[in-house]
Amino acid sequence: MSAGTFWRAGSRLALWLCAALALGCASRPAPGPKLTPLNEIEPELAELWRAYRESAAPGGLERWEAARARALEDPRATRFLVDNLGAEMVAAFEREDALTKASPASRFLRARAELVRLGAPAVPLLVGMLSADEVLARLGGDTLELIGPPAGMELLRALESDDVKARRRVCELLVRLPPLGAGDPFLVAALERAAASEPDLQARAFAIEALGARAAACGEGPRVEAQLVALLEAPEGLYAGRAARGLARLGELRLAPVLLRTYERGLRSGDALLRRELQAALVLLAPARGRPLPRPAPNSLTAWRAFFAAPGG
Repeated sequence: MSAGTFWRAGSRLALWLCAALALGCASRPAPGPKLTPLNEIEPELAELWRAYRESAAPGGLERWEAARARALEDPRATRFLVDNLGAEMVAAFEREDALTKASPASRFLRARAELVRLGAPAVPLLVGMLSADEVLARLGGDTLELIGPPAGMELLRALESDDVKARRRVCELLVRLPPLGAGDPFLVAALERAAASEPDLQARAFAIEALGARAAACGEGPRVEAQLVALLEAPEGLYAGRAARGLARLGELRLAPVLLRTYERGLRSGDALLRRELQAALVLLAPARGRPLPRPAPNSLTAWRAFFAAPGG
């Protein structure tokens, strides 16, 4: 791999490093990429990267897997591997077109798959990307979604950081992440606080919905239900609507009447945002009904009442 290849995404990766360091102010610095040409690093690290780059060649996969296993026993080699896989993922994403990205030979997909396989060692860098620009935040979030549970506690630290952009993106990500195991109960507690007092409007809105999502993931729905129901009365249509989405994510059919009443309130008040949010919430709750949702989805109070009242099957 040439020096030029390492530095191709230098400006974007510099932003990434700055963001990672800023995110760490509330806890500890998140690792950032330290990119160095192969001819300027120790032979062992250069050989590790060559093993990765040649893993698709005949006999290369076995050699790479052995090199990866050795690297994971050495914190410095692990850090080098994470940094450069992250750099490879970003550079390839920017370089490859949509067709190439979908190919099994995609360098972007290969690098992302290796970061997912590394799991926990890759998480701090990926969480740091959430504070950077939109492209890096998207790549970091999508990769964290694939990693799953090992990301939980690092996301908790980011949720409590001083960086509003990080908090906003972490809350948004927590809406869609799969169950995070032991990390979810801690995240529920932090999201309860964020849903009540997060100063940033967007971060708080995502935190309200994420509260329902994470509580559902760890079976703590009853704990958060009252807070979310109370937020349905928030004067801000966005907060009330996100509370409805959070309740819908609990998957409890018995919550349909309270959501329908909120939908009716939005119709009466002429609050278009609240109506849209409740429409989305009712779509999220629909699978709990145990019957197919009509296509297109109902778009009137009468139709939604009929859907939730009709016999299942």
